[in-house]
Amino acid sequence: MTSARSSSLQIVALIGGSFLSGFMVSIWYFTIPLVLGTDQSSAQKLRQFAALYDLGTDVMPPASIALTSLYGFIAYRRHAQKKSYIRYMIAGALSLSMIPYTILFVFPINNQLFELADRVRNGTGPKAIELDNVNMLLATWNRKHLIRSFGPLFGAMTGFSAFLRELGA
Repeated sequence: MTSARSSSLQIVALIGGSFLSGFMVSIWYFTIPLVLGTDQSSAQKLRQFAALYDLGTDVMPPASIALTSLYGFIAYRRHAQKKSYIRYMIAGALSLSMIPYTILFVFPINNQLFELADRVRNGTGPKAIELDNVNMLLATWNRKHLIRSFGPLFGAMTGFSAFLRELGA
């Protein structure tokens, strides 16, 4: 692999990790506070969360897996060339860490929110799910989501430090 090609792959990984983390942090900073700050019904807030969830599942896990694969490929090539590769492996692992974190800590909140949304949609629950409960679940989800966004951020930072180290900076 040429040096220019290697650098291009590293730059793509760095930009991808930064983009993914930025996308995730923007949800924490802008989207959920906007939903929480409105006087909408709990049903409307649950619909907005469901739409956000659908968008997030279309983008974030595949991006995380792609980043991890890219960092893994870079690490593999560097190892084959007898060059330092551990930082790229760590960057890949950090980028992927959002998936197990999601399964362990975010899915339970997702499930509670979707259960409430189903009850509203199917008419099996009270007409108006308690707004305070929905707001509390969304705020909890938002905190856990912020923590989740640190994986790709730290992955990008680790990849960037490895890249700078190669450049001698």
